[in-house]
Amino acid sequence: MRILIIHTQYYHFGGEDSVVDQEIEILKKSYVVDSLIFKNHNGLKGAIQFASSIWNIKKAKIVKAKIKAFKPDIVHLHNWHFSTGPLIIRTIKKMGVPLVCTLHNYRLLCPSATLLNKNILFLDSLEQSFPWKAIKNKVYKNSWVLTFWLAIIVWSHKKIRTWDKINCFICLTPSMAKLYKDSNFSINNSSFLVKPHFVFQSKNNKIAEKGNDFIYVGRLSEEKGIHLLIEAFKDLPYNLKIIGDGYMREIIKKNIYDYKNK
Repeated sequence: MRILIIHTQYYHFGGEDSVVDQEIEILKKSYVVDSLIFKNHNGLKGAIQFASSIWNIKKAKIVKAKIKAFKPDIVHLHNWHFSTGPLIIRTIKKMGVPLVCTLHNYRLLCPSATLLNKNILFLDSLEQSFPWKAIKNKVYKNSWVLTFWLAIIVWSHKKIRTWDKINCFICLTPSMAKLYKDSNFSINNSSFLVKPHFVFQSKNNKIAEKGNDFIYVGRLSEEKGIHLLIEAFKDLPYNLKIIGDGYMREIIKKNIYDYKNK
């Protein structure tokens, strides 16, 4: 079997990017695998990518050329936001190749992608035909303009049935699959399958003695709850070691500094 993996990397390398790398590695042991990796950018270039993601003809042509050259039996799409855009889904379907898509978040249900707003659970978009409350609350990057445009991208492709062209949606947990099935996403429930993430067996068999440290490994962003974790540890007799990067890096460093100097 020939498998083509398509993914758009985030500006800050994160969990989704690691999952894609791991899946490519394990699939290559049994199948012929090729990948098409795009990259999100920051600043003006990123703004242009975001604005054009509703109908990105350039990226669709790149995907079309790759399929013609590689001739995959199946395409596995991970992140399409925002450098690539959903138009590539229509391109893949038009070329007659089965398409599987892993849902790493809830972006197709709400512009927040995390169902969180200001650290509070936000589920209003699950029942609205268009996420006006999400726009009002500026759930995407605290901007009603960016939230509105992202909502338009998802909504417009829902109207022209782009999402229906995906043969199978892979969810990470049963609860995630249930949220999609119970929402107004309007995709046949049989299209959703559950496949949890995996990790490779560690090659380090050394047993370390239990210490006084706890470790956080992950992206430094609001939805990860890193602020709550730091707050919980400030009065505990343990050390918290933070490994990761993200847009909250400087804020977290300042908070830790303030705690130490109180």
